[in-house]
Amino acid sequence: MVKNMFKIEEVQGDKEQIEEIESVIREEAEEKDWGVIQRILVFDLEPDGLVQIRFTNPENAEKAKKIMNGRSFDFKTLEAWVMQTKQRYKMTHFRKDGDEEEEDRLEKYGRDIAAEGAEQNGGQKAAE
Repeated sequence: MVKNMFKIEEVQGDKEQIEEIESVIREEAEEKDWGVIQRILVFDLEPDGLVQIRFTNPENAEKAKKIMNGRSFDFKTLEAWVMQTKQRYKMTHFRKDGDEEEEDRLEKYGRDIAAEGAEQNGGQKAAE
Protein backbone atom coordinates (compact mmCIF):
# COMPACT_ATOMS: atom_id res chain seq x y z
CA MET A 1 0.00 0.00 0.00
CA VAL A 2 1.12 3.52 -0.71
CA LYS A 3 -0.37 6.59 0.95
CA ASN A 4 -0.28 10.19 -0.39
CA MET A 5 -0.13 9.25 -4.07
CA PHE A 6 -2.79 11.83 -4.96
CA LYS A 7 -5.20 14.41 -3.62
CA ILE A 8 -8.76 13.09 -3.59
CA GLU A 9 -10.19 16.23 -5.21
CA GLU A 10 -7.86 15.78 -8.20
CA VAL A 11 -8.65 12.13 -8.83
CA GLN A 12 -12.07 11.21 -7.41
CA GLY A 13 -14.11 9.51 -10.12
CA ASP A 14 -11.72 10.60 -12.90
CA LYS A 15 -10.89 7.50 -14.93
CA GLU A 16 -8.11 9.22 -16.91
CA GLN A 17 -6.37 10.44 -13.74
CA ILE A 18 -6.61 6.97 -12.21
CA GLU A 19 -5.16 5.39 -15.33
CA GLU A 20 -2.34 7.97 -15.29
CA ILE A 21 -1.43 7.02 -11.71
CA GLU A 22 -1.42 3.34 -12.68
CA SER A 23 0.77 4.10 -15.69
CA VAL A 24 3.29 6.11 -13.62
CA ILE A 25 3.57 3.26 -11.13
CA ARG A 26 4.05 0.63 -13.85
CA GLU A 27 6.74 2.74 -15.56
CA GLU A 28 8.56 3.26 -12.26
CA ALA A 29 8.33 -0.45 -11.45
CA GLU A 30 9.78 -1.38 -14.81
CA GLU A 31 12.51 1.25 -14.60
CA LYS A 32 13.56 0.27 -11.06
CA ASP A 33 13.00 -3.48 -11.59
CA TRP A 34 10.56 -3.95 -8.72
CA GLY A 35 9.28 -7.20 -10.19
CA VAL A 36 6.05 -8.27 -11.83
CA ILE A 37 2.95 -6.33 -10.79
CA GLN A 38 -0.27 -8.35 -10.71
CA ARG A 39 -2.65 -5.48 -10.09
CA ILE A 40 -2.83 -1.82 -9.14
CA LEU A 41 -5.88 -0.45 -7.35
CA VAL A 42 -6.32 3.31 -6.95
CA PHE A 43 -8.68 4.00 -4.05
CA ASP A 44 -9.86 7.32 -5.44
CA LEU A 45 -12.55 7.75 -2.77
CA GLU A 46 -10.04 7.58 0.09
CA PRO A 47 -8.83 11.00 1.31
CA ASP A 48 -5.34 9.60 2.11
CA GLY A 49 -4.56 9.04 -1.59
CA LEU A 50 -4.20 5.26 -1.24
CA VAL A 51 -2.92 2.92 -3.93
CA GLN A 52 -2.51 -0.83 -3.63
CA ILE A 53 0.19 -2.46 -5.72
CA ARG A 54 -0.03 -6.24 -5.74
CA PHE A 55 3.10 -8.14 -6.76
CA THR A 56 3.56 -11.77 -7.74
CA ASN A 57 5.71 -12.39 -4.67
CA PRO A 58 6.33 -10.80 -1.25
CA GLU A 59 10.00 -10.06 -1.94
CA ASN A 60 9.05 -7.68 -4.74
CA ALA A 61 6.46 -5.99 -2.52
CA GLU A 62 9.11 -5.45 0.14
CA LYS A 63 11.53 -4.06 -2.45
CA ALA A 64 8.94 -1.56 -3.74
CA LYS A 65 8.04 -0.56 -0.18
CA LYS A 66 11.67 0.27 0.62
CA ILE A 67 12.01 2.36 -2.54
CA MET A 68 8.73 4.28 -2.10
CA ASN A 69 8.53 4.81 1.66
CA GLY A 70 9.58 8.35 2.58
CA ARG A 71 10.00 9.37 -1.04
CA SER A 72 8.65 12.74 -2.20
CA PHE A 73 5.98 12.59 -4.90
CA ASP A 74 4.01 15.57 -6.18
CA PHE A 75 5.06 17.64 -3.12
CA LYS A 76 3.90 14.91 -0.72
CA THR A 77 5.86 12.36 1.29
CA LEU A 78 4.83 8.83 0.46
CA GLU A 79 4.16 6.24 3.14
CA ALA A 80 4.50 2.65 1.95
CA TRP A 81 3.85 -0.63 3.73
CA VAL A 82 3.17 -4.25 2.97
CA MET A 83 -0.35 -5.23 4.01
CA GLN A 84 -0.56 -8.07 6.48
CA THR A 85 -4.35 -8.25 6.66
CA LYS A 86 -7.14 -7.44 4.25
CA GLN A 87 -8.65 -3.98 4.57
CA ARG A 88 -11.61 -2.45 2.77
CA TYR A 89 -11.04 0.84 1.00
CA LYS A 90 -13.32 2.92 -1.20
CA MET A 91 -12.92 3.32 -4.94
CA THR A 92 -14.92 4.10 -8.07
CA HIS A 93 -15.70 1.03 -10.14
CA PHE A 94 -15.45 1.76 -13.84
CA ARG A 95 -17.03 -0.36 -16.51
CA LYS A 96 -14.38 -2.23 -18.47
CA ASP A 97 -14.56 -3.03 -22.17
CA GLY A 98 -16.79 -6.04 -22.70
CA ASP A 99 -18.93 -5.47 -19.58
CA GLU A 100 -21.98 -4.61 -21.69
CA GLU A 101 -21.60 -7.85 -23.63
CA GLU A 102 -21.33 -9.77 -20.35
CA GLU A 103 -24.47 -8.06 -18.98
CA ASP A 104 -26.37 -8.89 -22.20
CA ARG A 105 -25.20 -12.50 -22.01
CA LEU A 106 -26.31 -12.82 -18.37
CA GLU A 107 -29.66 -11.19 -19.11
CA LYS A 108 -30.28 -13.62 -21.99
CA TYR A 109 -29.24 -16.52 -19.76
CA GLY A 110 -31.76 -15.38 -17.12
CA ARG A 111 -34.54 -15.23 -19.75
CA ASP A 112 -33.59 -18.70 -21.04
CA ILE A 113 -33.70 -20.15 -17.52
CA ALA A 114 -37.09 -18.52 -16.85
CA ALA A 115 -38.47 -19.90 -20.14
CA GLU A 116 -37.11 -23.34 -19.35
CA GLY A 117 -38.75 -23.21 -15.92
CA ALA A 118 -42.05 -22.15 -17.47
CA GLU A 119 -41.92 -25.14 -19.85
CA GLN A 120 -41.28 -27.50 -16.95
CA ASN A 121 -44.27 -26.04 -15.07
CA GLY A 122 -46.63 -26.84 -17.92
CA GLY A 123 -46.44 -23.47 -19.62
CA GLN A 124 -47.04 -21.48 -16.43
CA LYS A 125 -44.75 -18.61 -15.58
CA ALA A 126 -41.77 -19.68 -13.46
CA ALA A 127 -41.85 -18.54 -9.85
CA GLU A 128 -39.59 -15.59 -9.17
